[in-house]
Amino acid sequence: FGVLSNVKTDTKPLEFVEDTAVDLPDLPNYIEEFRNLMTEFGQQAVYYAHAGAGELHIRPTVNLKTSEGVKIMRNIAE
Repeated sequence: FGVLSNVKTDTKPLEFVEDTAVDLPDLPNYIEEFRNLMTEFGQQAVYYAHAGAGELHIRPTVNLKTSEGVKIMRNIAE
């Protein structure tokens, strides 16, 4: 968490997609689908997990200092 919170750019990994529970057999497909979603929005994300339990944490990287970044965050969340 320390490294994530000290990113030196305006685009930060944000906690608005958190604690996703996914059945283990579905986890690879879920990650691939989420990566595709991030590509559609021109964003990246930080992934970390308790993979053995099927719990995935995702932090999309978004710049909330711009109106476009706020719009992208809302669209990703929806």
